[in-house]
Amino acid sequence: MAINADIKNLLTVSAHKGPIVTIVLPLNPKADNSVEDKTQLNSLIAQAKKAYLSKYLSKFWPDYEAKLNQLLQTETLGNDVSQGLAIYVTADQINMFRLNYPAKPAFAVGDTMQVLPLLKDFQFPLAYNLVVLRKNSFHLFQIQNRVIEEPEVTADTPSTLTDALGDYIPADDQQLKSAGHGRGHGATFKRGYDPKEESDRSDQLRYFQAVDEYVIKNFTNKDHLPVVLAAEPAVQGEFRKITKNKMLSDVRFEKIPSLKTSHEELLDMVRNINAQYNHLTILELADRFDNATGAKKTLTDINKIAEAAMAGSVATLFVKDGAYVAEKDVNHVQFDSKDTEGHPSNLLNDLAITTTGFNGDVYVLPEEEMPVQADYAAVLRFPTTEVK
Repeated sequence: MAINADIKNLLTVSAHKGPIVTIVLPLNPKADNSVEDKTQLNSLIAQAKKAYLSKYLSKFWPDYEAKLNQLLQTETLGNDVSQGLAIYVTADQINMFRLNYPAKPAFAVGDTMQVLPLLKDFQFPLAYNLVVLRKNSFHLFQIQNRVIEEPEVTADTPSTLTDALGDYIPADDQQLKSAGHGRGHGATFKRGYDPKEESDRSDQLRYFQAVDEYVIKNFTNKDHLPVVLAAEPAVQGEFRKITKNKMLSDVRFEKIPSLKTSHEELLDMVRNINAQYNHLTILELADRFDNATGAKKTLTDINKIAEAAMAGSVATLFVKDGAYVAEKDVNHVQFDSKDTEGHPSNLLNDLAITTTGFNGDVYVLPEEEMPVQADYAAVLRFPTTEVK
């Protein structure tokens, strides 16, 4: 799991002015429906304000409220792949992160920031190029940072078979001349005409080769990101036979969308692909935990995990989604949607911050995806003589 610089910098937010207000909310599936999202955010802000004023000086709250109001007025909350938001506010700064899962609405106010909702999102960093391929046309989309972008079509983009190979020129030798733009501009090719091999199929395979070369040259060689192919099964098979792209992923999408590919269809593809990547990661984590257990490098005792985390010995921390262990320090009190009267902070949240600070990984997983039947577990950097 790669935690970017923004997240690591955010972990020092406690050094800023005032307590930390955390607000987490799901986004309406319809990207253009901002009214419902902002209504829900306003409700969470009101609850957070009540909790804040129950403990902290009221004179600082206007600073928080001003930042949140500005966000409400200037930000479009919905955004392509995003299914939720995590917002962190202090008296002197505000940070908003888009989440790729439908987060449960919640707020928290306390001296420690609530990182588990954010780490749950960043445990599966997804960035790839999506090729939507049909027999005679293709589109490419870039998926990074919870945003879907379609690069500008240029003169050499083989958007259609005609763009790539040109139009027929009536002649005995069945020559093929380019259409005046695109790959092979101005060149003349021999049409692969053979009744036994079906010339249309031959042209289609050459088109797939043109698409493959274009993606490799303009994207894979530059960004080194995986390439996911969305195509019907027959096209998937043909393209995978001819591709030279070593970054073509085994993850695929075989329900080809309509020709225009609506935004909803694109979201369906991306979320399906993301789920496939996440599932593969879960399987890998389970194998990693089993191997670490055999090597005496795992812990499930919370006290031993805490000691190892403080020593920087935890390589990977697993936390069951929603798990809670009360912090022993009674001064660390948290106010949130579960108990606005205040309760001890979640020790698991503190351990997540500590583990991340030592460049360890943190995974927040549903119960069925935990590598062991427990609310928490850790993989150590070095073997321990006692595993419980």
